[in-house]
Amino acid sequence: MKAFFEEQGAKENVAAVLHQSGIVYQQQGNYSEAKVRCEQALSISGELGDKHGIAQSLHQLGNIHYFQGNLEEAQAKYEQSLVIKVELGNKLGIAQSLGQLGRIHEKQGNLGEALKKYGQVLVLLEQLGSPDAEKTRHYLARLREEMGEEAFAAALAEILQRTEEN
Repeated sequence: MKAFFEEQGAKENVAAVLHQSGIVYQQQGNYSEAKVRCEQALSISGELGDKHGIAQSLHQLGNIHYFQGNLEEAQAKYEQSLVIKVELGNKLGIAQSLGQLGRIHEKQGNLGEALKKYGQVLVLLEQLGSPDAEKTRHYLARLREEMGEEAFAAALAEILQRTEEN
């Protein structure tokens, strides 16, 4: 398929095939090949000025690093992707990147920051009417249990106060 699109000069399709094959390699646990494919997709999307493709590839590279346990690099990729998604107004994409950032903060024990990210995700998913909002409520319930009711309420109050000030 990739060769066909290359022959046709359809670079955006080549990038899409590379991105999808990167996902497949990731799911198979072949992270090095997944990374190569996603970096190639990122390069082509960059050449084309395809911001949506760039954001997707950066997010997928974040996923690969996340599954490899390289949380700092994953966080950097998700944050780069998030900037572009915000620029594009892609609410679902924003929610996905914020959700992954929340998972990283939760893994790192930064539960207050995880709570903030999951709260932002929930607002976006509810605005979109997404069924994934229920999964985010589950993450919030898990945080509440992990933090304890009092700490959870205090962290939530602090987030709400900061939101009102801005």
